[in-house]
Amino acid sequence: MNAEAELALVLEYDKRFEEALEIRKEILERNKEKNGNTHSSTVDAMHRLAMVYILQGKFDDAQYLYQSALEINISTLGEEHTTTIESMVGLATTYDNCDQLKEACEIGEKALMLKRTVLDGDS
Repeated sequence: MNAEAELALVLEYDKRFEEALEIRKEILERNKEKNGNTHSSTVDAMHRLAMVYILQGKFDDAQYLYQSALEINISTLGEEHTTTIESMVGLATTYDNCDQLKEACEIGEKALMLKRTVLDGDS
């Protein structure tokens, strides 16, 4: 983790979400420019920015990022990859916070099923 990401984390813990949000946006944009839209570090930056949006109650923004990350992860890593499953869980959480319970249950159940498949495959 670089110094800028560490600062964003400290700001998040201190509930200084607007400042953390700006840093997370900058990190995401730099990752896109340097590595492209589908690189794992770009997707990770999307996840971290989505979390700040959730902390601020900006669930539509978080939902958009998680949906985008999920689409990238499915196409680059496949459905059964743990990072893809994390995107599913994040998206289910935002659906839940937006009272989109049907969607939250559908994707949450799918994530659970995939997680069990992955765990069973590891044993």
